[in-house]
Amino acid sequence: MCSWAPTLTRCERRLAHRTEVLLYALTFAVYVGLVLKHQFRDRDGLLRRML
Repeated sequence: MCSWAPTLTRCERRLAHRTEVLLYALTFAVYVGLVLKHQFRDRDGLLRRML
């Protein structure tokens, strides 16, 4: 766990944490979405090559 800057308030720390979680979730959703696009729209066998 990283240590926070001592000048951050509790609210700012909470906001930073939630923003980071949201960014990871969106990255995972863009990744899954692109894999599904390749699988069902492009039909280029990307998922098979990944597995």
